[in-house]
Amino acid sequence: MVGLAFFSVSLAPALGFINVYLMQYSFVADHFQYLASIGIIALVVGSISWGFDQWIKSETRNRGRFLTWTKLVLGFSTLVILVTLTWKQGQIYRNRQTLWQDTLKKNPNSWLAHNNLGILYQEMGRRNESLQQFQIAISINPDYAEAHNNLAVAYKERGEYNESLQEFKTALSLKPNYADFHYNLANTDYDLGRISEAIQEYQIALSIKPDYAEAHNNLGSIYKEQGHPTEALQQFQTALSLKPDYAEAHNNLGSIYKEQGHPTEALQQYQIALSIKPDYAEAHNNLGSIYQEQENWNEAIHEYGAALSFNPNYSAPYYNLGNIYRNMGRLDKAIQNYQQAIKKDPQFALAHNNLGLGYYVQGRLTEAVTELKEAVRIKPDYAEAHNNLGTIYKSGGKFEEAILEYQTAIKLKPDSVGAYYNLGNTYKLMGRIPEATRAFKQALQINPNYEKAQQALNALRH
Repeated sequence: MVGLAFFSVSLAPALGFINVYLMQYSFVADHFQYLASIGIIALVVGSISWGFDQWIKSETRNRGRFLTWTKLVLGFSTLVILVTLTWKQGQIYRNRQTLWQDTLKKNPNSWLAHNNLGILYQEMGRRNESLQQFQIAISINPDYAEAHNNLAVAYKERGEYNESLQEFKTALSLKPNYADFHYNLANTDYDLGRISEAIQEYQIALSIKPDYAEAHNNLGSIYKEQGHPTEALQQFQTALSLKPDYAEAHNNLGSIYKEQGHPTEALQQYQIALSIKPDYAEAHNNLGSIYQEQENWNEAIHEYGAALSFNPNYSAPYYNLGNIYRNMGRLDKAIQNYQQAIKKDPQFALAHNNLGLGYYVQGRLTEAVTELKEAVRIKPDYAEAHNNLGTIYKSGGKFEEAILEYQTAIKLKPDSVGAYYNLGNTYKLMGRIPEATRAFKQALQINPNYEKAQQALNALRH
């Protein structure tokens, strides 16, 4: 009776009388009976043992001795069988992959198992297989919102944004108050350049789940990019109050402090980020930039090297190393690093500009023009690159081309003293003194203390 009572009481929570979370997915599962089966096993084994004892007592001495050994052999055999079965069952739980694959072998229509196996494949980088599992889960249960969300994330990772947006919308139509879905949709909107939509989705996610640290952090990043440092600062600080060991938020907060002219506070935040996440390449790069501003070249080089050791395809540290070596007078080394930066990111306009300047200093004018043209092609509003391209044209005697570049630089950046000064010098070389005079005066109007422009203007007057 005790064994049966133990079995009944232990199994009771799984019989449907009590609302158990897992029952939203399945009303049956073999593990519900694991604990309860101890009562049945004890009852059966105990009954057999008692029966043998009674039998032994009723037999002769020799016969009783034989039955005693038989009992021991049967008991040991039973133990071996149970251990073997337990070991075999335990192999199913060796890892998540074996668990979900075994579940699907026994129940191919388990949409939960297909979804969970898809998540596992996603973590393993097996994108096609994860996509397939999410699709199967949805084909079995079209109303499974989590699978639609996961399929949307899978599409996003493959760059199939239209399909991703559609799946997110389906997930939200099924569960409109699920913060994670809004967060994931916001991330996709951001990747597509739909900034207003991304902000709206992050805000909705936070209205549902105010303690969503990741949403606060990402919203802060958008505010930072939009030039709203106060709002960004507030979001990063909120994220850290909710999740103090959030390395990315510490890194982002450091970037705000750096922009606001607080290098000490920025350095502290980068160091905290790295104490939490030592392999955080971006934080190493940002910490290096603080050391670089302080002209602590050795520390800066060390941090950029660390960034590259954790992420060899990270272009920014190469660019920053190039700038350091240029300042140290090691032009060949600087050029090598600018080239590496461009190799990692061919659309890196700043690296093309600085590589072009490096070539110019070396007298490699054709290569310099090629790099600077590429810089302004990638970034047409890059005033400094237009100014630098004008300088190279001027040095090569192409004065008309130089004038066009200087004028473009001025149009893009009307307070560019250097562009006005260079424009004045070009006009002077062409003998167009009135235009040169106006250009030098414009430079002085912007910066009355610009000695080079004042000296050039004085020279024209004499």
